[in-house]
Amino acid sequence: MKILNLLFVTLFLGNYCLAQNVSLRDELRVLEPYLGKNRESQDLHPDGNTVLHHFRTWEPGHNGMIICITKGCTELGTRTDGYMYYNPDKDQIELFTLTSNGNIASGTVSVGDGKLVVRGTLILKDRKLEYKNIYELTSDGTISDKYYRIENGDWKPGHSRVWKKPS
Repeated sequence: MKILNLLFVTLFLGNYCLAQNVSLRDELRVLEPYLGKNRESQDLHPDGNTVLHHFRTWEPGHNGMIICITKGCTELGTRTDGYMYYNPDKDQIELFTLTSNGNIASGTVSVGDGKLVVRGTLILKDRKLEYKNIYELTSDGTISDKYYRIENGDWKPGHSRVWKKPS
């Protein structure tokens, strides 16, 4: 029940974020090229038979103090809501997300060499792992997304997606 209540509050705040139309605080402006771009992606389920349709949005919220994250997968029935925000104590951009299946992610966000890198910890039902996502905005407006996780002390590739504008 606690997870359900937390999910409800997260979804409510996520919807509130989407209603905002404000400029970002200075420290978050490096993320501006990735905002306001509703994107979709498709890939094949590990079973090899099912095409999965993913969606994502990043929008400014709370008077530009945070970035509201919404993403999910239609076929799996999952939805993730979360936030990127500037932490002045650590002088860095941080991330927190909660997925409807109970997964929790936290980490840091950096931008450099034309790439946005999210590094952190993902807490799943049965394990915890270190991960990183590398996003790159291309000239045609698509966003490439490469996911990696630590396994046996080495970075192993996970999904690789191309996020496009909805058709």
